[in-house]
Amino acid sequence: MMLQVSAPFHCALMQPAQEEVARVLAAISLSDPSIPVAANVSGELLTKAEDVRQALIEQVTGTVRWSGCIEALRAGGAETFLEVGPGKV
Repeated sequence: MMLQVSAPFHCALMQPAQEEVARVLAAISLSDPSIPVAANVSGELLTKAEDVRQALIEQVTGTVRWSGCIEALRAGGAETFLEVGPGKV
């Protein structure tokens, strides 16, 4: 099933934006997160700063693995989920 979206996010058309995100993230220091970060590009929980940095870059053009994220969060002990975002998606 495909999710209806309002713009071509998470696809090859976003390559210029991905390059800019990579440039900006390369210039900043990140610390390992104090809680795991669910990466929508892989559906995995990340605990290392460099893994989070790479996931942030890849998610600009990558497929969203929403179900994988939810499964990983549940396996990690999460029981309550809130979806927050603008518009209808």
